[in-house]
Amino acid sequence: MDFGLNPGSMIFLMVKNANTSALPLPTLNVNGLGPKRILRYGYHALAPGDLVPNVYALLIYDGNYWELLNP
Repeated sequence: MDFGLNPGSMIFLMVKNANTSALPLPTLNVNGLGPKRILRYGYHALAPGDLVPNVYALLIYDGNYWELLNP
């Protein structure tokens, strides 16, 4: 991808491995712009299994965090 990280930026991410716990806090580093936490929409921590292998995750950047729209 070739874009800056701006509020409202959305991506689809094919998840390789499920998250198995809420800790350590999952992060995503797009284009080397720095790791940003991934939260559920509404600023809730991810629950184990929110990221499912071989399923696209829809994420929106709010200016501080990536928010998962389809847990």
